[in-house]
Amino acid sequence: PSGGWSNTTETAKLTASDAQEKDSFGRSVAVSGDKIMIGTYKNDNGTYSGAVYTYRKPSGDWENATESGKLLPVLYKNNNNTEFGKAIAIDGNYAVVGSSYMKDGCVYVLHYDGTSWKNIARLMMNSNLDSAIGFSFGSSVGISGNTIVVGAYHSGKDGRVFVFEKSTGEWTDMANPIVLKPSDSEDDDLFGYSVAISGDNIVVGAYQDDDNGANSGSAYVFTKPSGGWTDMTETAKLTASDGVDYDSFGYSVSISGDNIVVGAHQDHGAFSGSAYVFTKPSGGWVSMTETAKLMASDGAAFDRFGCSVGVSGDNIVVGAWLDDDGEANSGSAYVFTKPSGGWTDMTETAKLTASDAKKGDRFGIVVATSNANIMIGATGTNVDGMLSGSVYVFNDGTSSSVETVNNTTSSLVYPNPAHNQIIIENKEAFSGKIQILDITGKTVKQIIANKKLLQTIDINNLQSGIYFLRLQRNDTIETIKFIKQ
Repeated sequence: PSGGWSNTTETAKLTASDAQEKDSFGRSVAVSGDKIMIGTYKNDNGTYSGAVYTYRKPSGDWENATESGKLLPVLYKNNNNTEFGKAIAIDGNYAVVGSSYMKDGCVYVLHYDGTSWKNIARLMMNSNLDSAIGFSFGSSVGISGNTIVVGAYHSGKDGRVFVFEKSTGEWTDMANPIVLKPSDSEDDDLFGYSVAISGDNIVVGAYQDDDNGANSGSAYVFTKPSGGWTDMTETAKLTASDGVDYDSFGYSVSISGDNIVVGAHQDHGAFSGSAYVFTKPSGGWVSMTETAKLMASDGAAFDRFGCSVGVSGDNIVVGAWLDDDGEANSGSAYVFTKPSGGWTDMTETAKLTASDAKKGDRFGIVVATSNANIMIGATGTNVDGMLSGSVYVFNDGTSSSVETVNNTTSSLVYPNPAHNQIIIENKEAFSGKIQILDITGKTVKQIIANKKLLQTIDINNLQSGIYFLRLQRNDTIETIKFIKQ
């Protein structure tokens, strides 16, 4: 579409170059700017050893994208049952990949050096904790700036979430993380099944919590204290105002700036599903019920709307992997754009489906969104082998009115979208003028950098919206688009 979301089909379809039967390619997806990572935790470099495929946006748009690399787990005891790639998150030049099936648990940190992704560190949980939790350590992950969050929902017990921080220099192997837990933890709540982070706020799903009835579910918000992250219980607890037994609220979570989205894929009778939006109050996060409830206009029994959620800026995407629009269980995804007056109870702005939808595709089992791009995983698609899987890319068609934005840059900007600050990472020391322009081309901020590899810019005073970072050195100008939330 041009200039906004409407019912549409994909811009591109991504598949693995070496697809194998039952790989489940697309079971995890992450996108940040022009980079995509796709997990296939059943890839057979060993039984359920897993792999991650990387893609970079070419000149133009995603329709010409090809696989740029394949990452395998670094040998750890052996590569059988590592499930490398079961969870993925990206923020700028850094990514975190969960490897959750090993008894000891493991998460990998990767860095993009301008050419390819490299494994640079391994994160482990504290060895003093119950070793059984290791079986789920890394089943959910998130990254924002210098902070990584890892979920370990610990089926049968009460679950934990772990926070790792990089203070200075590069990420290194770590095994003594900060521990987050709920103040009202109970066995089998599955706290940590889903996690997400944006700036100083972490949201954690516990979809079998019983506050509104058996397995009704809840979500917990943790806000970084002024003195830094420390072992702590929640800042706030989020629940649905209409929660009932078996809603599974918290099965999926996402956060972007001041907005949190929580999926409840078994809500609304016969598991048709729903999603809830929470907007941070002016005084900060407090225990609360939803700001708005999102539903599909054509929701039907067992669609599982809310099995996956994503939010970026003013857009929310919700997966419904068992929707039957194409054929039985072909799946779909729904886009919701924030009204001018703010989030309110609503049905979708647009519905996304695959142009080649087939029975059992599971389109929507996972979603990811960044700026104008949405990625939808479909693990059941038949590509070079049954259930090999694929990922569909959608774009809303918006374009810059300022100037052509560089597709190949020597600088990287993250996080993007950003809330309080952006970090510019240069391939070589940068000296020159840095401007921030609004959508009309007006300069709203300007600084002079002197031989900087890393430059942090405070954007706290900018209003939410689309901006363009212009870096001018000698006779060259580089322009990078970013979103302020």
